[in-house]
Amino acid sequence: MIDYSILETLDDWPASINGEELANEISQEVLSKIVLSDARYADAVTLWVMSTWLMELWQIHPFFYALSPTKRCGKTTMLSVIKAHVKRELTTSTCSEAALFRVMSIEPTLIMDEFDRWGKNNEHLNGIINGGHNRETARVIRMEKEKGGQFDIAWFPTFGAKAFASIGKPLSTLLDRSLIIPLSRKLIHQKVEPLPLNYVQSKQPIRRKLQRFAADNKEALSSIIYNVPVFDNDRAAQNWEPLLRIASILSADWEQRALQAYQLTSKEEENDLDDEPDSLKLLKDLSYVILEINDEVISSSKMISMLIQLDDSTWRNFNGRTPIDGRQIKRLLNEFKISRHRKSGNSFYQISDIKRALEPYRDTLK
Repeated sequence: MIDYSILETLDDWPASINGEELANEISQEVLSKIVLSDARYADAVTLWVMSTWLMELWQIHPFFYALSPTKRCGKTTMLSVIKAHVKRELTTSTCSEAALFRVMSIEPTLIMDEFDRWGKNNEHLNGIINGGHNRETARVIRMEKEKGGQFDIAWFPTFGAKAFASIGKPLSTLLDRSLIIPLSRKLIHQKVEPLPLNYVQSKQPIRRKLQRFAADNKEALSSIIYNVPVFDNDRAAQNWEPLLRIASILSADWEQRALQAYQLTSKEEENDLDDEPDSLKLLKDLSYVILEINDEVISSSKMISMLIQLDDSTWRNFNGRTPIDGRQIKRLLNEFKISRHRKSGNSFYQISDIKRALEPYRDTLK
């Protein structure tokens, strides 16, 4: 059984809330704690945390993704700020597939740090996460053991608010469903306020206000139909629909701010989403590797060694902080019918197989 007591319960704020003032306060708080390249990102963060208090209204809800190019860019601080403002937060630095779909049944805002370490290349985990973006597809079916020892079919809902932070990009299918907030290291002249140790606890009054705001405005929001303009892609428009509905009841100013933030983050999605799969990236990089091979075969170990030495290699930190491994290379190359062979305990690939697979892509190589 899942212990519901791990999630916070709050008393309502005693008075009605001015939503515009509350949103302004949260946006300023974000800007005071996080280095952002554009203040519009703070408005996007604000609307996302407000949306977590109204999850029952949304058919589609974007994931939140703090994307960092390297360490010490503030991703964990960003998640702490998120944690202090969302509804029923539950933070983890790792999560199995089975735990993920079970824990979502208690309707937390699930906050996942270090996703590059443990989640990036877990295809089954990513599939469950992606399915939880849309209420219609947000379920997992499993066989569960009953008290009498018999097994029966059980289904688990996976829809709910989810926030991620990682160094480097996750799978493009996850980013496509996310509100992307890019982070970078602060420069010498940039100043932010450090988070006190009791930061999350100190923000409980804000969470009570957010709860009251949601209760007072749920009915009005449920009847709003917002025609979202499509700036770059339909998925971004779907992601922003809940946030723009909230902005529309805050004020005319906030609606304009939201549209500007939407346009900004939509461009971020277009810039960050790379639809070229890892398998094709690997094949293209192997076109450079095999130029250095004066043999008919290349061992798996030598292939890995040469891949991670390429300029701007994505394979060096393919698993977050560790290189791509032989099992992953085998899986990716299988898509091109490039088989791994074994002899005397050593694994290797035929150069001719790699060249054959490269032929259809010659025009795309630099």
